[in-house]
Amino acid sequence: MAMDHESDESGMFPPLPEEMTKILESMTESAGADDLYEFILESQCGAIDDSQPVEQYAGNLGVTANFVDTHEQKVGQLQWNDNLGTVYNNPGNVSGARWCTGTLISENLFLSAGHCFDQTGGGWQRPQINGTNDIIPSSEIATNMHVNFNYQVDANGNLQAPVVFAVQELVEYRLGGLDYAILRLAGSPSQAFGIGDVAQADAAEQNMLCIIGHPAGVPKRIEAGPLTSFSGDRVQYNDIDTLGGNSGSAIWHSPSGEIVGVHTNGGCTTGGAGSNSGVRISRILEESPTLQNLSAPSIPLTFRHGVDTATVRRGLYTIQQKSNRRFVDAHESAGRDFSVVTRTAQNNDTQRWTLTPVAVVCTIQQKSNGRFVDAHESNQNDFSLVTRTAQNNDTQRWILTPLGNDTYTIQQRSNGRFVDAHTSAGPDFSLVTRTAQNNDTQRWVFKPLGDSTYTIQQKSNNRFVDAHEHSAKDFSLVTRTAQNNDTQRWILTLVGGVYTIQQKSNGRYVDAHESSSKDFSLVTRTAQNNDTQRWMLRYLGDDTYTIQQQSNRRYVDAHESDERDFSLVTRTAQNNNSQRWVFKSL
Repeated sequence: MAMDHESDESGMFPPLPEEMTKILESMTESAGADDLYEFILESQCGAIDDSQPVEQYAGNLGVTANFVDTHEQKVGQLQWNDNLGTVYNNPGNVSGARWCTGTLISENLFLSAGHCFDQTGGGWQRPQINGTNDIIPSSEIATNMHVNFNYQVDANGNLQAPVVFAVQELVEYRLGGLDYAILRLAGSPSQAFGIGDVAQADAAEQNMLCIIGHPAGVPKRIEAGPLTSFSGDRVQYNDIDTLGGNSGSAIWHSPSGEIVGVHTNGGCTTGGAGSNSGVRISRILEESPTLQNLSAPSIPLTFRHGVDTATVRRGLYTIQQKSNRRFVDAHESAGRDFSVVTRTAQNNDTQRWTLTPVAVVCTIQQKSNGRFVDAHESNQNDFSLVTRTAQNNDTQRWILTPLGNDTYTIQQRSNGRFVDAHTSAGPDFSLVTRTAQNNDTQRWVFKPLGDSTYTIQQKSNNRFVDAHEHSAKDFSLVTRTAQNNDTQRWILTLVGGVYTIQQKSNGRYVDAHESSSKDFSLVTRTAQNNDTQRWMLRYLGDDTYTIQQQSNRRYVDAHESDERDFSLVTRTAQNNNSQRWVFKSL
């Protein structure tokens, strides 16, 4: 008597209460929870359901027990609030219903299926807007739910107490016609349960997949099997058993542990035909601004050292001028050149800004003697790299931009030139700075040794960065074969981070005019992907930062009079509170 919801074009939903009643009446009095689960399977692939409770997983489905332990914590269950009868004259029949599954993908963002917030589907009746016959909108459906983390049985079969977070906002819903959604939860659930990493590309056929979720609303279970095919926007798998309630589950790739899709639909039969399926991650990435931001190159945690700029992580912020506490805002019309201004608190998305890290700024010290990496800035000296005592200026600050696989470009902050190296003994394999070459001579592999210490290898030949330690050689940097000593070990200390800053209300990026005729004023623009839209934040303590435009190193400041519309500008360093900005995370 398996319920047949898998053919529902809008996706899979949990069994209706009346269906559950019929199921219970059909079962023997001795049937247990596992029997009930098997009895209501919607999309079982073959004769046997292989899924298991997450904490009782035997490690025999194609992924390891450690893989499941690592990723199951990030998975939560969406459930309707149980007070709908006190909110709506016609609450429908969903009050308290255990609904769908989802996964944390940031501090408070939760990835799930779009159809979980549709106004119809599965035979369920959603609440109606009071005084009308209209179903509440999808955004309101979302905020009438909460997420249960840790709703699962332990190794002994005992049900654990769930940890509950309210849904605050439906951030994205079915963009591009894709069956996915992103929610914002109250609080910071990732501090307890962690964050799932979103893949940048689809998995390949026959790669192992894992789905962890709440089939039919039951405590958390795990199933796994190979990716069998793709069909348009969809990724398909014919050996992973699911039910309504699994909808929204992340499709995990093993062994990488990355999310390669969102499970949405059944289609398997107990006779072994058909496939279950979800939305492939490559298509969601094409449509989702949120995932595009989250998927920007991440900054390794091990670089978060020294002055703590880690307080500004990828996320949503308000920005206040230290001198007068007015909030950064922006005009949203071409008539005002989309100019950035300060305003009193409006408590709306024009004053909320999404910060995305694109690079870190570090000093680099040789372990053996503590001298700082610097570089000549003239052709006469071949722009060669050297070590010097501390100068506390931008010739000794280096921008590290991640390329993946521990590989970075290294740019001198004072002039933006890239670290390169001669590849022959004639010039002693010496390090220099050059304009961008976009090849492996300017790509560097950082390997952590602990205590913020790294080796640095040139990508093109794997030789290690080293340095002469006497003045006759000008303390110059070179590459050498491995010496396994402190001349080839380098201490990185973070002094700032480079970010893009987007206005929440329209997604436009903060930019700035670079001429006095335009008063060096700040504006918002569509993405230019250049240094006029990249901003260095340098921590001063107490959530306060300076903000410098990457292209010219000028500091963000603001007029403090109505006559100048309180507009933001860039200025040379003033060292006062008009150039200090307070960031508050939302």
